[in-house]
Amino acid sequence: MGVQCMTEHGNKVARAAGVVAAAMIASRILGYLRDVFIYAQFGQNRITDAYQAAFSIPDFIYMVLVGGALSASFIPIFSSYIAKEQEEEAWETASIVLNVVCAGMLILLSGAFVFAPQIIRLLVPGFDAQAMALTVQLTRIMLLQVVFLGLAGIIAGILQSYKIFGPTAYGSVIYNLGIILVGVAFSRYIESIKPGFGIAAFSIGVVVGAFCSFLVQAFALRKVGIRYHFSFNLRHPGFQKVIMLMIPVFIGLSVSQFNLFVNQNLASNLDAGLVAALRTAQRFMQLPVAIFAISIA
Repeated sequence: MGVQCMTEHGNKVARAAGVVAAAMIASRILGYLRDVFIYAQFGQNRITDAYQAAFSIPDFIYMVLVGGALSASFIPIFSSYIAKEQEEEAWETASIVLNVVCAGMLILLSGAFVFAPQIIRLLVPGFDAQAMALTVQLTRIMLLQVVFLGLAGIIAGILQSYKIFGPTAYGSVIYNLGIILVGVAFSRYIESIKPGFGIAAFSIGVVVGAFCSFLVQAFALRKVGIRYHFSFNLRHPGFQKVIMLMIPVFIGLSVSQFNLFVNQNLASNLDAGLVAALRTAQRFMQLPVAIFAISIA
């Protein structure tokens, strides 16, 4: 009986990993297709450099607040409460995490919006004034995606704790699809009324894609029942465990993120188009990790 249960559990894990891997592959293909549309229309130059650099601040804020660190720590704690049939404690922990993340987003996004010019100047000092201004504008548009991706990240942790993997996997596909559809549909129109700013359509697509990804997962959350509490009880044992588990993962991710900042900083002083090339190369490098490691994890 024990062997049979282990076999059934292993099969469930394999099927779930297969679903996530298939969605990851589809998402990555759409991601490369998105880049094809962008580079075919705008080329590999300071415009596409600005677009790629504009992800820096939103990606960093998302990594700090949700990212891999929170996911790696939140899911085990939430799942352990569910396994012990302590759903009230589980949802209390989830509510505190959600409230803290929302407060953190309000503070960091407000600061990033106001001080975007100064931060961008540090990240890509080699950009000229025109490229710098475009990067700031695109960054401010993309900051809104952090709200939807942050909420979606916490919902994904809850769904996965209930062994619901599909919506999270499909969300990444919808995210890239939203960028492509909005970008292709409106880039030429925006370019016609504001020359040099057409690529902003793809930044708007980033926000639309993030919102749609959030919606897919939010609707799926209704299946398990939402038990939200407005609580900032930072002494709750579940929340404290999440933070303790989060710290070492956060340190590792921060080092990786700062390495990217340094590389981008240096690339901005080289020929136009190399920041975009660096980002594209990084995505290719992460492909095996996304398809296999993240799916199984």
